Amino acid sequence: MHLIVGLGNPGSEYEGTRHNAGFMAADRFRVTRELGRTRRRYQGRWCEGRVRGRDVALLMPHTYMNNSGEAVRAAAVRKHISPEEIIVIHDDMD
Repeated sequence: MHLIVGLGNPGSEYEGTRHNAGFMAADRFRVTRELGRTRRRYQGRWCEGRVRGRDVALLMPHTYMNNSGEAVRAAAVRKHISPEEIIVIHDDMD
């Protein structure tokens, strides 16, 4: 299984900003690949599905970016996902 993580920051003040580029891209992927609705899991929004014959999970942590590793680690451990199978989407405006 591959895990796609869309990073962003919670809160209405970040909606539609570059800080939530990861959230927006991940949600667009979810919709276009028809992965279904998300549910609350692993300190964020989570869904699973299949894309081109492969199992895929999508996580949008509701922690601030600096703490997103906690949510990613929890999901990866629970689902037995190796680091090589994790794709992270984020803004690159450091």
